[in-house]
Amino acid sequence: MKRKTRFFLFPLLLTLTACNLSSEPEKKITGGDYPSIIHDLTKPDMGGRLTGTVGNHNAEDFISEHFRNIGLDPFSRESYAMTYEHEDNTPDSQSLELKITYRNGSSDTFQYGSDYLEQKIPFSYENSGIYTFDPNDPELPKRILIVKSTEELNKLQDKSPLMVFVAKETFKRYLLTQSSDIPTLQISKEKYELLKEKQSEIEKVALKSDIKTKKATASNIAGVIKGAGGHDHREAIILSAHFDSLGSVGDLKYQGATDNATGVSALIQLAYNLKTHSSKHSLHPDIVFAAFNGEESGRQGSKAFVEEILESKHYSQIYNINLDCIGVKDGGSYLLIGNEPNSGLAVNLEQYFGDHDFPLQPQQGGFESDHNSFAERQIHAVTIGQENVPFIHTSNDTVDKIDYDSLQQFVTALFNFVISVHHIEETEQAADIEAATLSESEIADFEKAQQAITDALRVMRLGQYQIIGDKKQSYTVVNNHAVFDQVHEAEQLIEGLSIPEKWTDYAFDSVGVNTNFQLTPEKIHEADFNQIYQFDNIAPTNIQNIDLIYKMNTNEYLQIYISREPSINEAEHENSAQITTESLEYKNKQYDVHSADRFIFITTEVEIEDKTFYVKLMQGRKTDQDEVRGLTLSWSIEDKESALSIAHDLQLEDLLRTIGI
Repeated sequence: MKRKTRFFLFPLLLTLTACNLSSEPEKKITGGDYPSIIHDLTKPDMGGRLTGTVGNHNAEDFISEHFRNIGLDPFSRESYAMTYEHEDNTPDSQSLELKITYRNGSSDTFQYGSDYLEQKIPFSYENSGIYTFDPNDPELPKRILIVKSTEELNKLQDKSPLMVFVAKETFKRYLLTQSSDIPTLQISKEKYELLKEKQSEIEKVALKSDIKTKKATASNIAGVIKGAGGHDHREAIILSAHFDSLGSVGDLKYQGATDNATGVSALIQLAYNLKTHSSKHSLHPDIVFAAFNGEESGRQGSKAFVEEILESKHYSQIYNINLDCIGVKDGGSYLLIGNEPNSGLAVNLEQYFGDHDFPLQPQQGGFESDHNSFAERQIHAVTIGQENVPFIHTSNDTVDKIDYDSLQQFVTALFNFVISVHHIEETEQAADIEAATLSESEIADFEKAQQAITDALRVMRLGQYQIIGDKKQSYTVVNNHAVFDQVHEAEQLIEGLSIPEKWTDYAFDSVGVNTNFQLTPEKIHEADFNQIYQFDNIAPTNIQNIDLIYKMNTNEYLQIYISREPSINEAEHENSAQITTESLEYKNKQYDVHSADRFIFITTEVEIEDKTFYVKLMQGRKTDQDEVRGLTLSWSIEDKESALSIAHDLQLEDLLRTIGI
């Protein structure tokens, strides 16, 4: 008999931290060696890695060599290179000329790359005309319109000038594709001013283009770590990043540091970490590492790759996680981009990363990258990138724009996610799926694993970890939570922590601590099975949040929840239809009063030096004296003034300084 059950697909309990693997000379790669990889991808002999150029072929060889040294198996045939037919135009197959003619008969030809750059243009075009700076010019269809900014260009709506020139401080490079739209060029600020100043002296401006496409052989680079899962390796996680960039134009060089040398460096580092991990711990799906070519010219490489894997019919279940524009200094949130935000992959990634303090911000569409090649063929696929990358496709996309710490933290998060995946859904929408049909024995195995994890945690102290199981099936368990009824117990375990026995008018009752210990691939690799290990030491800086409960009187307790991240959990107030928030100032301090039905709790922020702490205050009664955590709210809406007075009198800044976190 079979029955259906629904469950989360991650049997591993893992925490995240920065990878710092020791090097193995024979593999020629050291953990976290992102600067070296990125430096090699952006140096002059890579020539901007434009598909079809010598520099791009150098990049193919560079990535293949890394995959070989790591020990990946070639994904297809005997070579890491998966060739396909690429159609494009390279600098040697295009001719552009922009020329001004003065009324006195002289002329001046603008310098391609420094004075102007195409934005969109027909491949074969020749025309000339008088120019205007006025978008309302009655002769606009016969004029070349020159605008000072992209914003002005966006206001044109249905107006159709002969051509459009847009003044730019920095040119944005667009690989040429055949266009029947209005020819549009970017011109330098200097040439904009010249055209404005000399308008009365200039007779006409002429543009000529002669661009030829050609077909050539290009290659994606792909390797694989074979999984130990069932179905004859019918499941695969495909980790991908495109390695091509935009080449060079005259003296302008397009390094493509964040677009996408950072993504390729992450892919190589993941390959190293996962290969090291797999030597001791089995991976369930196959893990494929695909460095795609031709993304900048219409995703030609990833489209060819998807066609090949579908034609082979080797995999029936696939996740694609594509990396594009990550590790960006001041790049803002990491985005989880997909066309189906409710797909199993997107939901699982968002939940897993969020649970491990590396939030991903879901975004539906609006980001053109290689995941679309998979999504177009109904394969679960997302791209992870960052929201603020204004300099991509410009010559300013250089290595100084990279945040290596962010890059390393992200790679560790993704590493932990990948090794936690035990099963990949075949269905389209997670919201609509019937959970996988499991046999009685499979359900029993799953429940047994969950019980083993629970039993392991029961005997582990705060800051301890172990790998339970064996090489065939293992689970990584970290204890990041503990509750203490005695102040001295917490202070003895966490050196430097100081919990007040009394604070203002309240007496200590208990304290809960959540730490941020995160296992590196190195620690997982070095650990023996079923052996408890202790992190070197536990310091207040390891505390992610601390939950203090103080006794007010016989029946009433005050809960002071302090976190390094903002958090209001509506699940804690499950009897409430919703939580409403009122922001107000009380005695020169800002507070938020949150109403859950007729009851309230208070949140506020406390600044100490360069750190911000988020504090939640609740008053209530314990519902069960044997259950030391959690209160039933007793502050009502009518108690708002007295609650604010209590919050103010707590002197929270002094409390946090005393605790020492």
